[in-house]
Amino acid sequence: MGYVHPAGAIPHQPTAEGAVENSPEFKRNAQRLWNAVRNGQERAEAGNFVTRGGVYTDLKKEQNLPSGGGRIVFDKAPESTLAQIHTHPRTGGPSDTDIRTAKDHKMTVYVVDSDGLHAVDPAGRVTRLYTAVGDLFDKKAKASTK
Repeated sequence: MGYVHPAGAIPHQPTAEGAVENSPEFKRNAQRLWNAVRNGQERAEAGNFVTRGGVYTDLKKEQNLPSGGGRIVFDKAPESTLAQIHTHPRTGGPSDTDIRTAKDHKMTVYVVDSDGLHAVDPAGRVTRLYTAVGDLFDKKAKASTK
């Protein structure tokens, strides 16, 4: 089973054509975040929010902790937030913190890393949508929701 968008986000669950992560705006934003951390080479995370109206908030970037652990702390999410999207400087998809964030804030959390794009739905279920970061940035590629 694929992931589920938050209730009220869109009238029906997405088709490949209607999924936010297949939109040119989402892909451009994800690439901008990925470029901000030198394509995952920098020990930092970059991220922002996307609203239900398709507006992307300003990019926020934070260096990893001295211990090596990644982190990004956002200000309060806009009231109309659809999802949070951020990068990880490693492979492996979402962290336990990402899963908790999705559940606690009842929003989808997207993670871009060398493995591609993962989505954590508000129930905490993780779905790998793109199996390589290059596929995410390919204008013709579509996410898998299976």
